[in-house]
This record gives sequence, C-alpha cells and structure tokens, in this order.
Amino acid sequence: MRAARRIDSVKNFFLKIYLESADKKTGTICPRRRHGGRRKEDPVRATGEHGGESEMTLSIRTNVTADFAFRNVQKNLSEATVSTKRIASGKRINVAADDVAGFGISERLKTQIRGLRRADLNVQDGISMIQLADGTMNKIGDLLQRIRTLAVQAVNDTNTSADRRTIQLEIQGTVSDIDLLVSTVTFNGQMLLDGSHGAANPFVFHIGANKDDTLNVSFGDMRTATLGIDSLSVATRSEAESAIATVDGAIDKVSENRSTLGAYQNRLEMVTGAVRIGAEDQSRSESRLRDTDFPQEITRNALATLKTQVGLSALSQASIGMANVIRLLG
Repeated sequence: MRAARRIDSVKNFFLKIYLESADKKTGTICPRRRHGGRRKEDPVRATGEHGGESEMTLSIRTNVTADFAFRNVQKNLSEATVSTKRIASGKRINVAADDVAGFGISERLKTQIRGLRRADLNVQDGISMIQLADGTMNKIGDLLQRIRTLAVQAVNDTNTSADRRTIQLEIQGTVSDIDLLVSTVTFNGQMLLDGSHGAANPFVFHIGANKDDTLNVSFGDMRTATLGIDSLSVATRSEAESAIATVDGAIDKVSENRSTLGAYQNRLEMVTGAVRIGAEDQSRSESRLRDTDFPQEITRNALATLKTQVGLSALSQASIGMANVIRLLG
C-alpha cells in the first residue's frame, strides 16, 4: 500500500508540472484543471517546437534541459577565458589555434621587422666605418698638401743645397706620418686603408632583412708606396719639380677615394631611411593583425561573462525538478 501511494504521488507531481507548463504556454486554464484532473483517455500532451503535439515526459535518468544549459555554460566560459587572456596579454593571437592563418602571417611579419631593425644597425655601423676612413683620408690629404708646399718651396733656386736637405728631412717625416696613420686606423680590429679591402676583397654590408640585401664597399690603399710618394726627393730643382707632379697625383687618388666613400655613405643613409620606414609599416601591419582591440575585446568579455552567469542560473533551475523527484522517491 505504501509503495502504491508513493507511485500515485509521483504521478500527481508530474501531472502538476505538466499542467502548470501548459497554462504558462497557452495563457488559458486547462479544462482538465477545472474538473480536478484529466480523463483517462486524454494523453498528457504539450505543443512541440514545430507546432505539432508531442507527449511531455519527465525523466530521472536524463535531464535534457540541464545538458543543454551545461553545454552553453562551457562554451561561454571558454569564450570568456580566451577573451580574458587577450586582454591580459594585449595580444589577439596568443597561440596558433587562436587564428591559424593570422598566426602564420604575423610570424612572417615579425621576422621581417626584426631583420629590418638589425639591418638598420648594420647600416649605421657601415656609415661609422666609412666616416672613420674618410676622416683619416682627410688627414692624409692635409699631409700631402704640406708635402706639396715643401716641394714648391724646394723648387725655388733661392734655396741652397743645405736648405733643400732640411726640406727633404721634413718631407720624409711627413711621409712617415702618413704610413703611421694608415697602419693605426682600424674599425673593430680591421684595417681600412692598407689595401686589404680593395675591389678584390670588399667589405660586405648587410643592409636589408633578406639574405641578398647586401652592399659591397671597397676602401682604397693609402700607403705611401701605393701613392708613389715613399721616395720623394727635392735635392735638386728638377727633382723638386718631379716631386710636385707626384704629390699632385697622390692628392688626386685620395680625393677620388674620398668621393667613392662619400657616394657609399649617401647610399647607406638613403637605405637606413627606407629600412626604418619598412620596419614601421610592417610593425603597424603586425600590430593590427596580432594585437588586441581593447574596446571590442572588453565588450566581448563582458558579454561572455554575462552569458556564463545566466547559463549557470539556468542550469541551477533545470536541476530543481530532478532534485524534487529524487526527494519524492526517497
């Protein structure tokens, strides 16, 4: 008898839930409620989603509503978590799974950006090297001008042989100064003006992000033997005249090399401007692709959090019926 009464209680509980549900959907009072129950021949039915009628059942084994709510809670919670990571990191793409295609493009852009920034430093180093060589050749030019002045002095017959010997000693000292200057000027331990980096073995400056972005820069040989002034003599008038012509040729060689280095420097200065603009443009593109749009992401995060909270509330409500059935059967 006790078991039968419990079964009747469960039936009445299910019937009550169904009648309340039907009244809420239709906005009317079900006739069966007015008669205090339902006829045995009337099945318990509810209107389905597509306009038809389907039997409404409550089960203690499966809670479809709770399953649906739980699935959406998981989805919204995942969206909120991803959104929070984007806000915290400042990046829209934190792992490749966030945007597979965008991640690949972003990595290639990042590679180019870093390469261009390093190339900019390379160019600056190259300009510094050229400026050092040019400054040294400027000093060599000044010394050559002094040698020429002494040769012009020696060519005048008002000088005695003793005067010319004195001039010769000063010329030899100045020639030695040029060789000393050439042997001491180095950049990062590398000789610049001793002929070791001429056209056959130029310095290679890497001035871009890719492997073929290079510029070959050669430095002239400024040793006195190469310039032809290592054995100048002004002991006689004719020798002094010959010395003037030789020094003029050396001055021309120095000027020519300085002009070549000046052209290289101008080119490098143009390159550094282009490299910086390229790095800036690609950084802007990489930022648009990878960085977080904070107004948009904050809005998305707030919406996902709200949906999660609402879903948890719905999940709690969906579990109430199941809990009541369990209590009733217990």
